[in-house]
Amino acid sequence: MILSTEMSNLVDADHTSAISSYTMQQTALQAAYKTFSDMSQMSLFQINS
Repeated sequence: MILSTEMSNLVDADHTSAISSYTMQQTALQAAYKTFSDMSQMSLFQINS
């Protein structure tokens, strides 16, 4: 029963909405990685200047 419900949810998914949501999450993750990378290369002196 659970498997058929999950399968139904996947088949009935709004593909446009799913792709849009995935793209937004991917962009946010890339921005977080870039921010972390940029911040990890800074020293405390660079942050205050």
